Amino acid sequence: MRIALYFLLLAFLVLPVVTYAQPACDDCPIKTVDDVIALIVGIVERLQIVFWITAAGSGLYAAFLFIRGGSSSESLKKAKNQILYTVIAIALGLIAFGIPRLVDSFLKIRPS
Repeated sequence: MRIALYFLLLAFLVLPVVTYAQPACDDCPIKTVDDVIALIVGIVERLQIVFWITAAGSGLYAAFLFIRGGSSSESLKKAKNQILYTVIAIALGLIAFGIPRLVDSFLKIRPS
């Protein structure tokens, strides 16, 4: 435990010195705060695509379970739960990706 604390203390003391010792990079893709924000937005947009593909796959899997369920009550219960979880995920996805755009549209309204 004591070694971990010493390591953390050393890291907190050494890391700022090491990061400022790096030479300037002329061809670095990230130079300003706007570049960092653009990078984060790009990552979130790609994660959004992965989310919607996964949600569609989950819906197809739920439909497959429902079709294959037949007369088995346990299989139908599993399929209904999967459909419920898929609908909840899609609703949360719409909220998570829709609210920032809604707030952004409200903030861009300028009185004339």
